[in-house]
Amino acid sequence: AEREAMEALRDRPGHRLLAVYHSHPDHGAYFSDTDQAAATPFGEPTYPEAAQIVVSVLHGKAAEIKVYLWSSREETYVEKGADVSV
Repeated sequence: AEREAMEALRDRPGHRLLAVYHSHPDHGAYFSDTDQAAATPFGEPTYPEAAQIVVSVLHGKAAEIKVYLWSSREETYVEKGADVSV
């Protein structure tokens, strides 16, 4: 349902998907193999222009936020330089 909603908004004139976010409860804010597979279901990113934001949630509170961007050169998502500790 979430993916369909994103696609409906993305296809509307004047709209652009800027970021997709999710959390990792009780784990770090890394871009996992599962995250990579979900973002690139057919080997290519569904939303290459959108940042992938991962929030680490420890003990019920946001602990760290990392941003990953698609690199066509590396054919994977790479961490953007700025981490945010919460």
